[in-house]
Amino acid sequence: MAVVFTIYVGFDGPDGVETNRQTLFSLLSESGINGYTVTEAIGTYDGKQEPSATVILISPCDDQAIELGLHAIEVARAYKKQAKQQEVWVSRRAEDLLVV
Repeated sequence: MAVVFTIYVGFDGPDGVETNRQTLFSLLSESGINGYTVTEAIGTYDGKQEPSATVILISPCDDQAIELGLHAIEVARAYKKQAKQQEVWVSRRAEDLLVV
């Protein structure tokens, strides 16, 4: 059973969208995480639309999930602080994984 972590971030903030976007990618590149997917979109927070991103990280097995989850939380906390965000969400779910 694979474990999927998803980090949800908004880019609006006092430092601006582009600065916060660069902050996210910088944190990810320095995190030690070997692979991830970032999807940029428009989200809504507190009734207001804003540029946002979801970061998807997949651990192929439970044995590696704890370490990957700790990295995901570390990135989320650092982003929240550096981008001056009210909230950053991290979800965790188990799902079947088929590698082709």
